[in-house]
Amino acid sequence: LYENFRDDACFFDIETTGLDERRDRVTTVSVHRGGETETFVRGRDLSADRLRDAFRDASLLVTFNGKRFDVPFLETSFDLSLDYPHLDLMYPCRQLGLTGGLKVIEGEIGVDRDRPDISGEDAVRLWREYERGDDDALETLVSYNREDAVNLRALSDTVADRLHADVFEPAVDGAE
Repeated sequence: LYENFRDDACFFDIETTGLDERRDRVTTVSVHRGGETETFVRGRDLSADRLRDAFRDASLLVTFNGKRFDVPFLETSFDLSLDYPHLDLMYPCRQLGLTGGLKVIEGEIGVDRDRPDISGEDAVRLWREYERGDDDALETLVSYNREDAVNLRALSDTVADRLHADVFEPAVDGAE
């Protein structure tokens, strides 16, 4: 699926104030598509209409743990329907023996981060600091969220190449 739609894929990641889509709030959403990255921020430009526009005509959504977290959170919080083909990289990563969170897997495959010391828990803290008036905290949070979305492209390419080599090529060679 990814090999066929990679050029039109929509890579995205969200940050929230917690883990419960019914109680917590989405703080930022970064969408990486067509080589461009757009980040929406709660209280500024994060809205259902903006998200609908960002996902409109997507051939493929790509996330990490998005089936269980990002998609349900956005659908509940913004009354959206993200009914698009969806590649949740967590599952093919597991098939390849790549386990742990996104940052751990990125490290294993050699994807560098500007701020490898920031985690999802830090994202919640950064948002709280921003709410208390620290604009630098928001800048760091947005940078972190954007990097998550952009790095999904590199992870997708690596996963597709490895699956192709580890799964599909042996199956084809065995069939001959």
